[in-house]
Amino acid sequence: MDIADKKLADYKKENELVDTGDVKGLKIKQIESISNRILEAEQNSQKLQNDLLSIKVADGSVDDLLAIEELRTAKEISAIQDSLSANESNIQSLSLIYTDKHPKLVKANEFHQKLKTQLKEKIDVSIQQKAFELGNMENFIKLSEDELKEATDELRVIEEKESGMMKFAREVESSKKLYESLRYCQSQIGPKLARKEK
Repeated sequence: MDIADKKLADYKKENELVDTGDVKGLKIKQIESISNRILEAEQNSQKLQNDLLSIKVADGSVDDLLAIEELRTAKEISAIQDSLSANESNIQSLSLIYTDKHPKLVKANEFHQKLKTQLKEKIDVSIQQKAFELGNMENFIKLSEDELKEATDELRVIEEKESGMMKFAREVESSKKLYESLRYCQSQIGPKLARKEK
């Protein structure tokens, strides 16, 4: 029994094992967490790829670009669109009263052009941000996949070590049972032999 206990203790020391159960459980949770992170990142990456494909198809057309929900609902872009809409109404009202060359109408048209330029600039910035986000997302997925592989490899090593430890633990348990059986036999046979000797 002492030999089996020593083998188990030596195996634990060699493989730096204290209690693989908790370590294994934590490693499994880590793997699940990384996997969920990768799935979420892949969904976001797919959405960004779809948006960038739609942007490419739009080929610079502001109206087509504004059909992309992510661009259309962006706060700054939405504010400029509201200003454009209000300014268009103002231009229509002024057109009923003044000629095209009137300073108020000229100023409103200039402001309208300025808003269109701002809108295009904001859309371009948003597109650049999307491309940048996609690059970051792809890097994040790659790093997470590397981390997942490392965690999976570590789990495999833990399971191998645990398997080896269980072999020695069973040997210890068998030795204990054998020892207890021998003690029981000795306690039963010992008194009978003593009586026979008398």
